[in-house]
Amino acid sequence: MLKLGFIGAGTVGIALATKLNEKGYKVVAVSSRTRASAEKLAQAISDCNAVDNNQAVADTADIVFITTPDGVIPTIASETQWHH
Repeated sequence: MLKLGFIGAGTVGIALATKLNEKGYKVVAVSSRTRASAEKLAQAISDCNAVDNNQAVADTADIVFITTPDGVIPTIASETQWHH
């Protein structure tokens, strides 16, 4: 089963992660600008971990959702090493 990760634990990240989890997808990692936001989302999903940085999400998950404000996405995408 594919492992999903989320960078960004705001309104969109919470909605997508919880709904995908309800539908049977495995959400394994979340990072956010604040640790508290990441922990709040991780606690709502069984076996999901709040991680300290975006790279840890990319290293853990098979598919990563970047659910941050649009202006931040290019920076996150370019600063993260994506594995094939």
